[in-house]
Order: sequence, then structure tokens, then C-alpha cells
Amino acid sequence: MSKIQLTPLNEELNAIVEIPGSKSYTNRALLIASLANGQSILKNPLYSDDTNYMLQSLEKLGVKFEKSEKQIIVNGCGGKFNIQNNELFCGLAGTTSRFLTGLAAILGQEIIVTGEGKLLERPIGELVNALRQIGVEIEYLGKENSIPIKVNGQNINGNEITIRGDVTSQYISSLLIISPFIKNGLTINISTDLVVESSYIDMTIDIMEKFGVEVTHKNHKQYIIKPSQEYKPQAYTIEGDWSSASYFCCIGALNLGQIQIKNLNNNSVQGDRFFPKLMEKVGAKVIYNEDGVTIKSNGIIKAINIDMDLMPDTATSMAVLLSFAKGVSKITGIGMLKIKETNRLLAAKNELYKIGISSIIGDDYIIVHGGEHKASEEIETYNDHRIAMSWAIAGTKIHNVIIKNPEVVKKSFSNFWEILRNIGIEINEI
Repeated sequence: MSKIQLTPLNEELNAIVEIPGSKSYTNRALLIASLANGQSILKNPLYSDDTNYMLQSLEKLGVKFEKSEKQIIVNGCGGKFNIQNNELFCGLAGTTSRFLTGLAAILGQEIIVTGEGKLLERPIGELVNALRQIGVEIEYLGKENSIPIKVNGQNINGNEITIRGDVTSQYISSLLIISPFIKNGLTINISTDLVVESSYIDMTIDIMEKFGVEVTHKNHKQYIIKPSQEYKPQAYTIEGDWSSASYFCCIGALNLGQIQIKNLNNNSVQGDRFFPKLMEKVGAKVIYNEDGVTIKSNGIIKAINIDMDLMPDTATSMAVLLSFAKGVSKITGIGMLKIKETNRLLAAKNELYKIGISSIIGDDYIIVHGGEHKASEEIETYNDHRIAMSWAIAGTKIHNVIIKNPEVVKKSFSNFWEILRNIGIEINEI
């Protein structure tokens, strides 16, 4: 396992950063374009571990791609897959495994969805139970409630599903994406009071509609997809990833100077698009540009209380930023962090302690006692890309932050360390 040591900026920050395409949109676009009948062009795709696992799995199912740095041409099969290999390997990619579980249900033969490491412990039971309601046969091949699973959708006979909305939005998105291939349409009823991460469901609906399928919903309590709809091939540009932008928003707020962050859609349905508003709350100045934002700061951070239910993936970066405030801050609405690549709430508490900051965690919150930092112990990343990138924020301010297993950022942001170097952070392998 490699390690890197970060040395902070030695001058005022003045940088321009271009954010890569959204992982969430890339995975959705790859799957939906594959289900369309004809050739789609996906511009500005993200190549990362998670999206590569999606590409590899779709290729096993017979989908043909023409890949280049700036675009992917997808030769969609209209749901008629020429399956070459029935075992779909997802690595550590949670979203990919959930989406491919839904896809496996409409392929008409036995498909195995599997992965490795912590992914084999992450829950999938709610999605399995939902698919069983419409006649999909699913067998657990290992631990109950987790992959690997064997999926057989030859006998789909229903068109209505009831599912919890307080587990993960990925289950609902998976069902929505395959809905045009359910013969009599699909109605998805949400049995709980709250749909977590509803912005990600909005993202799914947005891209489905761009490819020609209409979804109606009633305040995220019921989703209706009428029958006889189909995905139509498109030329589609994948917008920049606001969650990836969050790290550089924090770096801009934390350091004296300014940073311009480009390749972003300020009118996006991504929940993380609201992240710059939090930078205003902690005391930075935010200027909205045509293709992103500029963050200007005097380097002083204010303590705040915030609900991050719409953008939980950026909560660890916010926790690190608030550790530099003078005072106590509270982040709520983040219970989902316990079932991500690792228990991010516990990881945040442990790694904040290593830089001298005390915190308290609960079911859906973290309280951060901002103050003086100490020279850090080695930061454990738990095979979680967001922990690595979040603690890199601290490394722009604290001397000699050491981060273990930095390669984990390839899951969503392959050139993260290169961009960090380009803005003036010294990074050395040790």
C-alpha cells in the first residue's frame, strides 16, 4: 500500500480547475444508451473504476462501444442483448452493482452479479425484495442481503412494486431505469415517509426523459412509468460532477485567495450543486460563472449547523472544512453515510481525531469541535475515495498530512492528485 505526504500552499491561492464528468450521470447514461435502439454519442464521459466496471459488464452482455478520451459511442441494442458472459463483476462499485441487478432482471436468463471486498457486505436486500414482487427469481450465493446473487427474470408477471425510501436512492433508480421493459408499465410506491438522496432520483428521471421516457411522480411517494415507452438514441453531453467539485470549493474557502472551478452546470439537478451555498455560509465569497463558480476567501471559516440530506456524498469534505472553524458545527441528514464504501461517519470521527479535532457522531449527524490542529498521524482511507479526497483538503493547510492508499481516488476522480499538484500543493510519495 502506497502513501503520499502533502505540503500546503506557500503562497496565496490563485488557480483554475476543470472538473471531470459526473460519475453518476456517466453510469446512468451508459446503461440507458445501451438499452436504446441505435447509436448514442456520450460526450465528456468519466473514466473511473466505477464507470469502467459498468462498461466491462455491458460489453459482456454484447454491447459494442467505441471509446475515446472525449466521447463514447454506444451501439444500443434496444433491450435485445447478445450475452457473451453471464457473470457481471462490479469490483467495489455499489451504484454499478445495484444498477446491474435491475438490468439482470430483464435479460431473460440467469445472470450473476458479484464484486469484491466491502461490496460483498453492502446491503441489496430491499432491491431484491422489490424485484421479487414482479416475479424476478433471485438467489443469494453468499451472505444474505448482499451480492453475489443469481438473477433470473424470465417470469416477470407484475407491474407494481412497494419499496422503502429510507435505505438508498440507488434501488429506486435501478427500478426506474428498467421500467420501460416491464410489459405493462411500472408503478413504484414508496412505503416510508422520506426518500433519502432524492436528488439522485431526480437525476435518473432527468436522463430518462432526455432519452425519451417519461416518469411522473407524486412528491417522491409514487413513481409511474406508463407502458409502450422506449429509450431513443441521443447525442448527450455528461455534465461535470458537483460532488467532485466540492473538494476544490472547500480548498478555495479554506485558503487565502481564489479558485475558479469550471465544467459545471449551475442549473443541474445534482443535489451537490448547492454546495457553493455552504461556502457562503462559512464566510467565503462565491461568484457564479457561465460554466461553474469562483470561490474567494480570506481563509477564515465560520462554524455552522447544516442539513446535508440532499448532498450526503459531500458531508466528509464539509466536516474537514468545519474542523478549521472556531466553534462547534453540526451536520445532519447524513445517516446514509453508514452504508457507503465504509461507515463514513465513524471514519470521519476517527480521522478527525488524528488531526487533533474531536467530534461526536449519531445516527444521522456529526458534531465537529473546530479548533487547533496537530501534525497528523497517517490518514486511513478505508478503501473509500471520498475519505482520501476529503482529508486532502486538510493537507492544503496542515503540514505533512500523510494519506494511505491514495490510488483509491480512481473510483471517481482519477486525476485528482494531478490537479491538486497543479494548484500548488506539493505531493510526495513516501
